[in-house]
This record gives sequence, structure tokens and C-alpha cells, in this order.
Amino acid sequence: MQAGGFTFHPHKTQLGRLDKGFDWLGLWFGSNGQTMAQRALYNHNKKRQRLYYQARKKAMSESATQERVRIYEI
Repeated sequence: MQAGGFTFHPHKTQLGRLDKGFDWLGLWFGSNGQTMAQRALYNHNKKRQRLYYQARKKAMSESATQERVRIYEI
């Protein structure tokens, strides 16, 4: 935990098991370091998909739809 720059709250009395890794703010902290959390990637792709279908339902052109999704990705 300290290698990642984390400190424990002084009143914290119990910790869960960290050897399996944990997801925090879209990052997965595991024994191999940190990577993007699978849940965060899944949620990002679902949001992109929703934006695409909402734009197409509003009868936006394909290029306008792609631009809307691209702006979200930035």
C-alpha cells in the first residue's frame, strides 16, 4: 500500500484481503501493479454505446453521431 502512495486512516482497525487486488477509482491494484479496472472499461464502453444509440434515435447523421461519441472519449 505504501508503494502506491497510500496511507491508512489512524482509526482504521480492519483491512480486507489485498492479495487478490482491489478496484479503486477505475484502477485495478494487484500484485502485478496497477492497470485499468475491467469494470471501468466495461462502463466506458456501455456509455459509448448508449451515446451512439441515443444520437441515432434522434435521427442524427452518422458523422454527427461519431463526433458525439468522439467528444465523450476525449
